[in-house]
Amino acid sequence: MTLERGILVAFWLICFAIGMFLVPRNRLKEGCILFLSAQVITWPVGLLLVELGLITHPVREFPIATRANFTLNYLLYPMVSMAVLLYYPTFAPKWKRAVYQVVTVGGLSGLMQLVDAYTDLIHHVKFNWLLSFLIMLFALNATRTYTAWYFGGLKRNGGGDRA
Repeated sequence: MTLERGILVAFWLICFAIGMFLVPRNRLKEGCILFLSAQVITWPVGLLLVELGLITHPVREFPIATRANFTLNYLLYPMVSMAVLLYYPTFAPKWKRAVYQVVTVGGLSGLMQLVDAYTDLIHHVKFNWLLSFLIMLFALNATRTYTAWYFGGLKRNGGGDRA
């Protein structure tokens, strides 16, 4: 097994652990919606970046089907995003929410920079850490806004509870 395949297996194990241990049982429905709505954003954006030639994925799971990496775009980011948003400090002051977002997105962006520098899982051709940070920040906030609207609409219409 190559280093890259080992890292992909580790990412799958990390995602499994996040799903098993960080999603409270009473918020499972919210976690599923967060995960799926993050996928709706990251998969097309990842494909677009690959097709525009901004990034490449020399090692990927489905080399014949797509030039994008399935684990990074369709599993890792949505799962981390789900965990981050489940524990998002909704009622904290704005500066605390901003710090929370910058730290979490910065950490994930930093991880992607390390993966770029030391593996063949991703290569930024015409892409830098700032653009990566901004895209992840946009995706995180779009996911958060959508789920807040979704669950707020359910409460107003008498369906489901968020507790």
